[in-house]
Amino acid sequence: MANISGKYISLLGASTSTFQGYSDLKGQRPYYPRPGLLTDVHDTWWMRTINELNLNLCVNNSWSGSCVSTKEDGDEKAGCMDRATQLHNDLTGTEPDIIILIIGGNDALRGYDIGTYNGVDDIYDKVSKTYIGDCTLFGNAYATMVHKVKARYPDADVYVCSMLYWKSGLEPYNQMIKKIADEFRVTYIDFYKGTDISPITKDVYLSSDAIHPNPKGFSQMSDCVVKILKNRYKN
Repeated sequence: MANISGKYISLLGASTSTFQGYSDLKGQRPYYPRPGLLTDVHDTWWMRTINELNLNLCVNNSWSGSCVSTKEDGDEKAGCMDRATQLHNDLTGTEPDIIILIIGGNDALRGYDIGTYNGVDDIYDKVSKTYIGDCTLFGNAYATMVHKVKARYPDADVYVCSMLYWKSGLEPYNQMIKKIADEFRVTYIDFYKGTDISPITKDVYLSSDAIHPNPKGFSQMSDCVVKILKNRYKN
């Protein structure tokens, strides 16, 4: 694993990727730690991944309650807006080698319209070099987010994640994420099929709200991510 050891990783996420002291952005309150659920950062999916692969954390830009789209959260918290270009460390000048986008569950939780995204021309005007998509729609917002990340960090390996299988009705959102991943040639991490987390196993892997993972759920997630990263950087 010499090829991946020491690389810098950045995250763009929501509550599942937060932890106090690591993702404190603009005064927002991280979801984790939670007494009785998870109190050690080393039990989170992302720190497990970092430790197993000997990575360095560049930026954890995760915001509890945030969505990809702008329908309710506005410009500040939405993943498709400025956060997509805030994945480098201004203090050290460090740029990320690996970027994982793990956001969208709150869009599904609120039932936001997926829309009918059909390609980059729906969101970006190549002549004026401006974003034109209706980012109240999940598909347009997700594609805008990925486009911004790829444009700002052209040398980074970018990964997008499906939603966890914590309830039914998520397949259309995951299908849109996979479609956008294929279009932009980024790697799709399938938590939906690649973990044992489901409504049936919620008492094992999720908190009492049946949405947020506990340490066992995070272990499932990190195993999924580590497997994909090892395959990408295998000798």
